[in-house]
Amino acid sequence: MLRAVPLLQLVLEEWHKVFRIEIPSAEVPIMRGIEEVGQQYLEELKDQIEMAAPNIMPSFEEIEQTIDGIMKEMRDKVHAALKALSECSSEVHPQFLGLIRSQLAPIFEESREFTGMCCRLYKPNCPIPRD
Repeated sequence: MLRAVPLLQLVLEEWHKVFRIEIPSAEVPIMRGIEEVGQQYLEELKDQIEMAAPNIMPSFEEIEQTIDGIMKEMRDKVHAALKALSECSSEVHPQFLGLIRSQLAPIFEESREFTGMCCRLYKPNCPIPRD
């Protein structure tokens, strides 16, 4: 039976770190960025309306509420996407380990039988008999 090799452990630890720690922790700065962009857009829009068509400024509050609703919907969708991404990684993780094990086992079994010149390049005093 092939045991989890250190390489797999490193991959899985990195997988866990990215999907279960870094992605969820990225939500706060992403939301902050969405908020900042939304506020900048509203300020720019207000300035442009004041300059180009000040007579429609009374309607700006309606526009602002609509844009706020759009920004809230965007934040909700980003939150849902990040959550789904983080959660689906736990389903893929065990499948990934099994798949990698099954594909790497034959490679490692073959490599155990490997001897010859290449072995001597890296280990000049290699005890494995030459072919």
